[in-house]
Amino acid sequence: MTAKPVFYGISASTLSLCIYFAVLTLVAGWSFVLIQFSDFWYFIAALAAGFGIQIGLYSYLKQLVQNSSMSMGEVVASKLMFFQ
Repeated sequence: MTAKPVFYGISASTLSLCIYFAVLTLVAGWSFVLIQFSDFWYFIAALAAGFGIQIGLYSYLKQLVQNSSMSMGEVVASKLMFFQ
């Protein structure tokens, strides 16, 4: 596995946290952001990590399709058959 999907996943997690902090700061102020994050950090961190994992897996599958002769439909179908 190359480092590109991992980089995309970490970048997506970081970007989602930055957007969260920016929007909440503009709406309610920095002190509210600190209180909100300290109360619900585990939910916010899990949400950001989940989003980063999704982006990393998507970029990994996209890279897998580009480097192989299979079409995207074949990859999705083979993944769906695996889970049934």
